[in-house]
Amino acid sequence: MQGLLTYHDLHPLRAMKEPEAIRHLVECIRKWLYRRKLPAYYLWVREMSEAGNQHWHLGLHLPKPKRKAFSSYLANDLLIEPVGTPRPTSKQTRGEFACSQLENWHLAGEVPDGKPHFTGYWIAAYLGKGEPSQLLFRGKLVNNKIKPVRGREFGGTVKDGRYDEPQGNIVGTTTRKGRVDIARPLK
Repeated sequence: MQGLLTYHDLHPLRAMKEPEAIRHLVECIRKWLYRRKLPAYYLWVREMSEAGNQHWHLGLHLPKPKRKAFSSYLANDLLIEPVGTPRPTSKQTRGEFACSQLENWHLAGEVPDGKPHFTGYWIAAYLGKGEPSQLLFRGKLVNNKIKPVRGREFGGTVKDGRYDEPQGNIVGTTTRKGRVDIARPLK
């Protein structure tokens, strides 16, 4: 039946601007965590992809036993896009445990790779990959030393430049307002 609108088409998030939609989703997630007596420790980052599409990443503390319930809440109550079949390994994010049918969202957790002390570090590196590896200072490009994970060519120690690719810059957010936020307990 052509022309028939689905609930997904009428979802209130579709009418919101990006920062407003993110604030709404983060608040719903914070309340979901609170009702389950889980700490609301999170960090989110909004970024621009190479194709020019905006998306956002949310890093949060979520115990393994709560993953299925959280996936269900996200799919059925918040985003109204059901969990799909697992994506091919080549398309998966490291540690991915859930993905939507249309691949508009996916969830990943820590990977037991024998390096537990890197878990938070690499999540932060992934969330911060949109920060430029070089900044303009007095008319010259200089390495961004505040960015912790940089490739060797930008003064870092990482062999490949996967965290140096130009992405993430969103027009109109020079002060980072609406581009990144962190949970109050972590501030």
